[in-house]
Amino acid sequence: MKFIRKLLIIILILGAIRLLIPVVALTGINYALRHKNKDYTGHLKDLDLAILRGQIVFKNLHIEKRDKPQALRLDVANTQVNYSWKKLWDKNAVAEFFIDGVSVVMTEIPKIRPPKPDEVSFAKIRKFLAESKWSSEVSKLSVRNANVKFVMPEAKVPLSVNRISVDLSNVHLSPAKNWQLANVKVESYLQGQGHMSLRGQVQPLAKPVLADMNFSIVDFDLKTLNGLLLKILPMDLTQGKFSTYIEAASEKGHTNGYVKLFFDGIDVVSNPQKLKSGRHFVIEAAAAIGNWILKNDKEKSVALNLPFKIKHDNVVVNTSDAFWSTLENKRDELDRKFDNSVSFAQNRSERLLE
Repeated sequence: MKFIRKLLIIILILGAIRLLIPVVALTGINYALRHKNKDYTGHLKDLDLAILRGQIVFKNLHIEKRDKPQALRLDVANTQVNYSWKKLWDKNAVAEFFIDGVSVVMTEIPKIRPPKPDEVSFAKIRKFLAESKWSSEVSKLSVRNANVKFVMPEAKVPLSVNRISVDLSNVHLSPAKNWQLANVKVESYLQGQGHMSLRGQVQPLAKPVLADMNFSIVDFDLKTLNGLLLKILPMDLTQGKFSTYIEAASEKGHTNGYVKLFFDGIDVVSNPQKLKSGRHFVIEAAAAIGNWILKNDKEKSVALNLPFKIKHDNVVVNTSDAFWSTLENKRDELDRKFDNSVSFAQNRSERLLE
């Protein structure tokens, strides 16, 4: 009987500990969110722990700017973290992250300030991982149903990126892995209709960053930016679509790439139209004349291919090639696709010639 009684007591104690762990963890996280960052505050509504199964689920995370809540608001409905106990025994920290329902609303771009000595920084994280005897890896990061909105008083419609999905796999966080490249795929829509895609490989912890990326925007309706264009240039459009194809590879401070730009069916000047100023008239007239001269009559497009190089923050743009590509497009439209002409091998060959 004594043995059974002791066993029951142990079971009750373990059960109580199991019930208390989520409460203590949630309290600790919320304390850190409220008090450990002077710029931002937030709270987490709930979390679920499945310790033996190796799973943590964070529910309804909210973060906002402390002094100006409207400047930045972040909400995340669910974040699930899976980890492997078996690999932890071998000093190999492997985790999977599944994030669903992300909403970011901003009225100003957050300012990046240098971290204080007592704050966690990118450099400290990188140094810790480099010196650690553990091997660390994010085997999968998946984000679904994410939306980012930038609200500007000068624009009638907010600038937004909707339906964002992110798939990142095999992110090795240890130099013991020789900074292996992770696979990345991002799909989204600009202003709800212009399809954006980012695909390639990246190692964000390498210094300088290693990346080989292809980025595209296809058939974005420029009229949706009229409020912003009027404020910045000023200029507005009655019709027109925009597409771009960008390919770049960056390694050890050397970046090679190009930008293809396509403007389709652009109509700048309409009749009748309200002109806000003489500058507005000049800009719209110049844009209309340029569009008329350089437009491909068959495809109704103006396009250019702009090659560029970046060497240790020194940007070199080949404007001559860009100019001739515009004239070439007038005769025969440029290919609306990636050339697949940029790679790490190109960067390495150029470094050997220096």
